[in-house]
Amino acid sequence: FNAALTTGTGAPFPTRFLPPAQPWKDDTSLGHLMGTVREAATQAELDGVTLSLTGPVTRTLFTDATGFFGAIDLPVGTYTLSFTAPGWQPWTQTFDVTSQTVVEKTVTVSETPLEILSFTRAPVSGQVTLTWASFPGRSYRVESSTTLGSWNTVAASVTANGASASHAWTPDAGTRLFVRVVEVP
Repeated sequence: FNAALTTGTGAPFPTRFLPPAQPWKDDTSLGHLMGTVREAATQAELDGVTLSLTGPVTRTLFTDATGFFGAIDLPVGTYTLSFTAPGWQPWTQTFDVTSQTVVEKTVTVSETPLEILSFTRAPVSGQVTLTWASFPGRSYRVESSTTLGSWNTVAASVTANGASASHAWTPDAGTRLFVRVVEVP
């Protein structure tokens, strides 16, 4: 077939050309990485995620609109890929990059669950400080109850600026208090 394309009268390619050099395939000291970042609950691809790659070299990787990330020309060796961001549970995995291969990784991350991290009550003033795991930019309502039968709003909207948020107030002295945090849609 190749001979018909390159020899004889009327051959469309009268001169035979060699394929271009492919150093990424020929260099035995290098390997590559590619992958996708997905949100665990929905399996949606995440855009704009920052990943950290450490090993024989260190790189900061970013996902595109399809959740894709990649790193080329990595020296052969053991690497750690990690993800940390406020509002998300950390993710880390160690793997080997081998000669002339592409390692494929799917990074599946989960939001930090809404949970109370600390509750303190000052002995003299009675001031209560409540701190909970949050997602930056989201709003939360703080509620209190003395009976668990009915709940009163303490703070209607507390907007989180980081991986945790908090609210302080002074309830009636000597009151047994139950508290909860609700994400505001």
